[in-house]
Amino acid sequence: LAQAVAQAHTAARPERSDALHREAAAATSSAMMPLTALVVASLALAGSVPQAAAEIYRFDNEEVPEPYSLHAKYLFYAWAKEKSEMNLAEFPVLSGADLRISDATGAEMTKPYRSVQLSMLPWDDFHKLVDPTSFCGGSEEEGYITLQKYPSKAWVNNITVLPDKVTAVTKKIFKTGVYALVLSNCGSKADLKITGTIGVKNPYGFLPGNEYY
Repeated sequence: LAQAVAQAHTAARPERSDALHREAAAATSSAMMPLTALVVASLALAGSVPQAAAEIYRFDNEEVPEPYSLHAKYLFYAWAKEKSEMNLAEFPVLSGADLRISDATGAEMTKPYRSVQLSMLPWDDFHKLVDPTSFCGGSEEEGYITLQKYPSKAWVNNITVLPDKVTAVTKKIFKTGVYALVLSNCGSKADLKITGTIGVKNPYGFLPGNEYY
């Protein structure tokens, strides 16, 4: 299984980021494209998405994407241990700690805003799940990321990050694979920052799945 993760990593990782830059330039050159087309520009980051040894990503007053856009931030490698005759199945755990958004200008956020989300998407199917022309639903104050109907949608995890309280959450990842951490803002508010951490702990610890053996 660990070898499968490593192979998935190799197949999923873009060979060159300049192709993604060209795709982004072509898509954003049309004035008729909706604002949500900014997702394509964010995909240009995919060729340089961090791939550190420790499976923890820290947001340190990092900028939240502009309204109705998203950014791919990081690649995680999850390894689910299947059930055998001797052992029960074991699954990686996605954890979010001390997550919170705030106004970058320092102003107090008095109105509820539930439109900032962190999502873990199967990297191999990213383009099948995300429609670059329409991926936001809901209202201006309570927007959310919307995904296309595709089998791997079942493996997606979403976390809504709020301005009025610290968010802490744990969720299981049920399928081995490479996952993209995506930060989205599907509402109308700009100039936001996010703090906190996202981590993936595999059954054997925080070592990435592709480095287990």
